[in-house]
Amino acid sequence: MEILDYIDIAVSEPEGVAAAVVAYMAERKDMVKSLDVKIRIAICKTPQTVRAGKNNRVETLNQFISASGVSTWKSGEYKFDFSRNIYLRGKQELHITAGESVALYQKLVRKQDTAGWPAFYSNMKRKIGENFLKGEL
Repeated sequence: MEILDYIDIAVSEPEGVAAAVVAYMAERKDMVKSLDVKIRIAICKTPQTVRAGKNNRVETLNQFISASGVSTWKSGEYKFDFSRNIYLRGKQELHITAGESVALYQKLVRKQDTAGWPAFYSNMKRKIGENFLKGEL
């Protein structure tokens, strides 16, 4: 899918979002009518000027779990319980930081690539071993 245009909406109340989308569509009605397009609304977290701390990462992970209703992931020898902060490879418990937990949840449960994934994955492989999640990704 090619993104043709986008708008930033400063409000988060449903009525404000709806009004902004209606105004946007009215301004671009010729483009919308002439092309085979789909309209997508995305909610994006803005980057912060300071690095996110543990509490922020835990809150983000809890929001993901709450939204999806999925708190565990299991495949092969791996079993991760994100809500209880338990990460196992076989019977070996793995030390996963709060930021790594969010990155793992995004990649494994939500099936989404993020800009931070390569750095988090590289760090986890360095700590846990070069074969970490090999064949699972």
